[in-house]
Amino acid sequence: MSSVPNPNCVHEHDAPTVRVESEYSMLGHFMLITGISWRPSLVRFRCTQCKKVFDETSDPAICSKYVSV
Repeated sequence: MSSVPNPNCVHEHDAPTVRVESEYSMLGHFMLITGISWRPSLVRFRCTQCKKVFDETSDPAICSKYVSV
């Protein structure tokens, strides 16, 4: 695997090549299963070009932006 950065990678939260991955607590999973929106406990940002997680946060203000419905 090469250590040279991919020039096509844009490691910004709102970039179209970034996938958001959310993790939920046990209560969060239960609420989602029952159809209730819930804030994730952790959000990861993964580049779809290089497949690397470049940031993750458990900050409630940021996690609230990625509430599942």
